[in-house]
Amino acid sequence: MAYRHVIVLFVVALFAFSPAAGLATTIYDVQHNETSGDDCYPSPLDAQQVTIEGVVTAVVPGAYPNFWIEEAAGGTWRGVYVYDTTVEPARGDLVNISVEVDEYFGLTELKNVSASQILSSGNDLPAVLDINTGDLNGGCNVTAEAYEGLLVRVSDVTVTQAPDSYGEWYVDDGSGECQLDDVMYEYAATVGDTFDAIVGVVQYSYGEYEILPRDAADLGVTPSDTTNSIYEVQYNETTQGSGDDCFPSPFDNQPVTIEGIVTAVKSGQFPNFWLEDASGGLWQGVYVFDATVGPSRGDRISLTASVDDYFGMTEIKDVTNFEIISTGNTLPDPIDISTVDLAGGCSAGAEAYEGLLVRVSDVVVTQEVVEHGEWYVDDGSGQCQIDDYLFAHTPALGDTFDAIVGVVQYGFGQYEINPRNAEDLGEEPPEPAQSIYDVQYNETSQGTGNDCYPSPHKDLVVTIRGIVTAVLPGEYPNFFLQTPDKGLWSGVFVYDLSVDPDRGDDLAITASVDEYFGLTEIKNVSSFEIHSSDNPMPAPENITTADLAGGCSAGAEAYEGVLVRVNDVSCTTAPNEYGEWFIDDGSGPCQVDDYLYSYAATLGENFPAIVGIVHYSYGEYELLPRDGGDINPTAVNPTAVQDYGQTTPPKAYGLSQNYPNPFNPETEIRYALPEGSYVRLEVFNLLGQKVATLADGPQEGGEFAVRWNGTDDTGLSLASGIYFCRLQAGEFSDTKKMIYLK
Repeated sequence: MAYRHVIVLFVVALFAFSPAAGLATTIYDVQHNETSGDDCYPSPLDAQQVTIEGVVTAVVPGAYPNFWIEEAAGGTWRGVYVYDTTVEPARGDLVNISVEVDEYFGLTELKNVSASQILSSGNDLPAVLDINTGDLNGGCNVTAEAYEGLLVRVSDVTVTQAPDSYGEWYVDDGSGECQLDDVMYEYAATVGDTFDAIVGVVQYSYGEYEILPRDAADLGVTPSDTTNSIYEVQYNETTQGSGDDCFPSPFDNQPVTIEGIVTAVKSGQFPNFWLEDASGGLWQGVYVFDATVGPSRGDRISLTASVDDYFGMTEIKDVTNFEIISTGNTLPDPIDISTVDLAGGCSAGAEAYEGLLVRVSDVVVTQEVVEHGEWYVDDGSGQCQIDDYLFAHTPALGDTFDAIVGVVQYGFGQYEINPRNAEDLGEEPPEPAQSIYDVQYNETSQGTGNDCYPSPHKDLVVTIRGIVTAVLPGEYPNFFLQTPDKGLWSGVFVYDLSVDPDRGDDLAITASVDEYFGLTEIKNVSSFEIHSSDNPMPAPENITTADLAGGCSAGAEAYEGVLVRVNDVSCTTAPNEYGEWFIDDGSGPCQVDDYLYSYAATLGENFPAIVGIVHYSYGEYELLPRDGGDINPTAVNPTAVQDYGQTTPPKAYGLSQNYPNPFNPETEIRYALPEGSYVRLEVFNLLGQKVATLADGPQEGGEFAVRWNGTDDTGLSLASGIYFCRLQAGEFSDTKKMIYLK
């Protein structure tokens, strides 16, 4: 493509630089210059810091979302290109940014954003300016410069030159031809094609002005919004593309609807996965970069999403709709290949395997694991790369494998095989889990990366049974399950939205085992049965605070998910903004968290005992009290709060962490009032500006829930990012951090 603005890794000199606050100005002030100068009509504010506001008219898709903004009123000299990877706006966003003005080979651009705010979203775009193709013809000139960064339209044009290897092509309305470029949208025009109109933003690159259409609509063509197969998304063995491209999808930047079997899942916070057509075969697999679907291996899924080429890898992202058609399906058979088939970087032969399950046989390790988890094997035909993206293994040089199975991925200019588990390396799987103990017990292998003594049954389906010891209140009732009278390694966290149990239920579930940043969790429940209710709780294990101190350890791991008690403790650190506080019995401090119940502990406050569930989060073990009865449990237990209609008010003020968090499209915020109070519940952005008021007025004592959908007080959708929820009731005040992801 013609737009070859190189991404460079800069070595920053070690000196302090503190630019003055940007001058508040308009895009017109940045752009307007009818005197050519040394560049091509350079900005009069070149190399200065400015603060400007505009509506986003176009966004470059992919990993680095550079964009264009235009003054809402439109007009010549009122559009500009923003070279930035931090803001990540959407078309129609009204943004305010503090930036540096720069001239890049004749193109005026804004870069080095120091502050940004998305003021509103979904705004109408400025009116498109109608021009002639001849207005942009002939290189640097003042007429064309006035349109730089603006949305324009040329009408009744004919293609005079087809796209070259850089994606540049030409059209003419009779006034002189002008250049188009595929920076945002690639189209295979042919000489003689006619268009009623073409819309796009004007850019200056390599001495030429050019129009950059944003999508099919800008060309007046209708893209297919559905495809019959993954094959149609993937198949391209003739056009390697340019730059980082590697045989890009013919549907790049277009919406598609595809169907396939889930062959592999990347566990953790962001469950990306791979889909393959049930019939298998070349060009029939694809990677899905999405955190919303959360499927399991063997699920048959239909989804509607966008196609993107990410540094040469075709991926599906921005899922707008999906359906899990069935579960437990047989996976397509792995395709047998030679290691050399994936060697040597980008090639049409290897590209045909991208996203597919493959098998290499009778291989020898030729390079041991390097720092990024990559190692190499060879069957005698030429070595290929193996990666630990899904499963970590540390082979020795010269180790042999009868076979290695995995999904093929393209990354950093290399094809690689990603084994999914030990079985893919020919190792024996663990015995089927018969208990929570089987799922949890591992005191010998800490694992790699974010692992912390991971379950030997990770990524496997298990059936377990236990007593529900705690339930996260609200719409999304995640819970903890423990085998009674079994002690260590007998508890586990269940991340599931379908079961909705109560504390004391005797519950059997069939589900998948996952490791979430070091926490063993049960998720994707496929079946469950509640055998009985109102059962007594397992007796808490008596431990010392030091047993949970010091981060990941086999000793503390044994208590994960287990109900425990610490005795004769004092508060050594009061609750912070995230509801975390610390206690110590003299052996060493451990963390307490308000995930299940919020308590306003004070520094130095003493407790005869505290009971709670042990949880692992952000590299620390923590104690989660379930209610007021777990704080000083030698006292008379208060009435349990099981729903919002309870008759006895809570004993203390409290603000619980919103759930889910991060959230999209909405989240629930719960708070407790021990008595009638005047309540203000408000949401603030990172700048400390109030964006939403959720409650403002007198309320009776009790427990309350409010749902927030990420909109401000005017009903406008807010941008993705960090927000803070603050509760003020009487003299009580508490704040929780919330993360909104669109």
